[in-house]
Amino acid sequence: KPPSRNIPRPRLLPKTPRRPKDIKRLTARERIIPSLKEMKMDPLEKNLPDSLVESISMPDIPDNPVNTSDYVTSKDYFEMVRVRIESHKTYPGAAKTRQIEGQVTVRFVIESDGSISSSKIVESARHRVLDQAALSAVKDASPFPRPPRNLFKGPIPLEITIMFELT
Repeated sequence: KPPSRNIPRPRLLPKTPRRPKDIKRLTARERIIPSLKEMKMDPLEKNLPDSLVESISMPDIPDNPVNTSDYVTSKDYFEMVRVRIESHKTYPGAAKTRQIEGQVTVRFVIESDGSISSSKIVESARHRVLDQAALSAVKDASPFPRPPRNLFKGPIPLEITIMFELT
């Protein structure tokens, strides 16, 4: 057995709390709340003749909340359609876990009432999950606001490419 030294362990001394040198004494004063005078009001007349009461008619609420005059050009309307589809796009969980990316081109027709018809995939992403997600994004985004009649005559055929990218 090799020789060992007996080294004493250091002892911890209790720390004495330090007192700050610059202590200021705070004085608290009572806050004075001003008193208010009581007001007297005459009683309100409840039974007024109809001629004194103004009648206000309720405005008609449109079926579609977006005003068609917001779209000055057809490009504005197409941009709204694209943004609306992108906001309804969801990346499938199975595609995320398997790191699948791709782009899907979807063709559909916007009818004059804003509904869509004949939606189909023109160019596939070669992954069925992404194709289904693109079709459901278009279907979930509909119905679209009515296309302005001054810009479009009849149904509008559209083809849009939806990108699925992992960041």
